[in-house]
Amino acid sequence: MDAPVKVKRSIAKVIILGHNRSLLAGYLRLSAANCVSFQMYSTLGVGIGVARAMHAVDREIALQIWTIPLIERLGAVSLTFAKGYRAAVALLKPEDVDGFDDILRPIRPDSMDSLMIVIVGSIRDAETSAKTLEEKIGKPLAVRSITSVAEALDILVDEVANDRFHSSLPMVLSLPEAACPEFHPNPAAPNVEPLTSEEVQFIRGFAEDIGLEIVSNYAHVMLREGIAKVHVESGVVEFSPKLCGVCKKSCHRSTRICIVGLDNGWSNEGLSKTALLILAKLQGLFGRRLPDHVEIQIRNASNCSNFNLDWSRVEPNDNVLRYLISEADGPQRDSLLEAAKKRLSEGRLSINAFNILKSWLERISS
Repeated sequence: MDAPVKVKRSIAKVIILGHNRSLLAGYLRLSAANCVSFQMYSTLGVGIGVARAMHAVDREIALQIWTIPLIERLGAVSLTFAKGYRAAVALLKPEDVDGFDDILRPIRPDSMDSLMIVIVGSIRDAETSAKTLEEKIGKPLAVRSITSVAEALDILVDEVANDRFHSSLPMVLSLPEAACPEFHPNPAAPNVEPLTSEEVQFIRGFAEDIGLEIVSNYAHVMLREGIAKVHVESGVVEFSPKLCGVCKKSCHRSTRICIVGLDNGWSNEGLSKTALLILAKLQGLFGRRLPDHVEIQIRNASNCSNFNLDWSRVEPNDNVLRYLISEADGPQRDSLLEAAKKRLSEGRLSINAFNILKSWLERISS
């Protein structure tokens, strides 16, 4: 009688990085089936799942999978979530390749041998993207075509099971769009009843009455920094910065803005608390009467470290946009002479030193 095989079990952390958090959520759901949690999705865009696979008859590997989307205002939080990973997956559409460097921010520069890049598109998209990514990574990238997320998971399990000296990573995988549909988790909030059809119509009517355009159930509020989109049924607020419209890159961002109610409010229309909060969001954004923490979120979401200006798209008289561009380029620093004048007035620089510096600057500028 054969002795039972002793199975060795191990756990490895895998992080999935990308721009599109609903695409990341779809990939995670297909990877981890029913072992998925999206409790942090609505606030941080993060999902967590566990996938188990047998690498050999005597080895079982459990992958703890984290989706970490690129959200500018959560940079430090993203780094915390990425700690201790064994492998990383960059999930991209072809138009996301320009923002590849920002996506990789949570991972270590010396860990490209643990990176798998999945291009959601055709094999031709993957091959074209690989040429661009090779320049960024500094290594040749093999391109493989797969038909499902399960195939990508099998490859990842094999790589995790092997030591780094025998790794075939980094590599690029081509995954058809139909094999990885986007997923929008909407966890139900405790003790919150969904809006009635009458409440939804009332909110839509209110938005239209104050002149807001409604597109796909989102009321668009035009702000100085961009467009705030308020979902008339769920109250979700997404912000698209104005700078994206004049950027050479194609990684258009959409950031969720958190606005919470501080009291229950009241209404003679018999509206629920949720409906009242959505109305308050619309009114607050439209009239720009917002709490400080919301203004900070909008300001942070308006800037982008990946911004690359295309002046041909800037209208000559758009002073607001020009101001935002100057903010995105960073605060203007004092010239050397202005800084010296300030030090002289503060008594931190002698008049002789100031005169020597001034005459030297005049000579080199003439």
